[in-house]
Amino acid sequence: MLKEVLDVPAVAKLAADPGSFRNYWRGGTVKVRQLDGRPIRLRPGTSDARVLRHTFQAGAHRAPVSDVSLIWDLGSNIGSTLADMAHRHPGAKIVGVEPDPANHALAVENTSPWSDRVTVLRAAAWTSDGTVSLARDAGREAGSRIAEDGEQVEAVSLNGLLERFGAPSYVKMDVEGAERALLRENTEWAASARSISVELHGSYTAGDCIADLRRLGFSRVWEAEEPWWPRARGRPTVEAVR
Repeated sequence: MLKEVLDVPAVAKLAADPGSFRNYWRGGTVKVRQLDGRPIRLRPGTSDARVLRHTFQAGAHRAPVSDVSLIWDLGSNIGSTLADMAHRHPGAKIVGVEPDPANHALAVENTSPWSDRVTVLRAAAWTSDGTVSLARDAGREAGSRIAEDGEQVEAVSLNGLLERFGAPSYVKMDVEGAERALLRENTEWAASARSISVELHGSYTAGDCIADLRRLGFSRVWEAEEPWWPRARGRPTVEAVR
């Protein structure tokens, strides 16, 4: 109860009307103020509401450069970051990559207002094309991850994304532990990326990530400051610009 009381002012700033405020807590359509009232649908009993807060209250995963023409969103979840990017960068084309089937379907729905320039692939971002095993936990829908055992899903390489869609102005990488491999194996794609943010998981530290990004030729690399509001904090993130 105390947690919900503390969250009320923040949710009031997020929800554009009373119905959206109610739906934030119980699941349903939330019209988001920061999207000029466009809707994002949340599933009850999932991590969706936390993801929405992380995107719009904490400002997670926003590009460290202002002029972007092509964005790769690796690990799109329910599409809230895709929607935020599409709203903030009206001239940009955006490619989302999301392996979880239910998350992918919701990401497509939540980005429908921008379907003319937002493409959401149902796949896992990986070092090579093919298939990988996906592990999922109920209540942690934002944490679907590549694992040794699990459902087989399509995998797309970042070199393949480069060939198919072109050089990205910004790469958002939130891939639940696959970031170490993506920044160390088959990294030819990285020379074409102008900026990147990497959310860190597991034993892969900020120091490790900074060293890898410098090795890949990024000239300015730093660990991003955490949001001031503790309840909106996500995982440590490293950003870089060429």
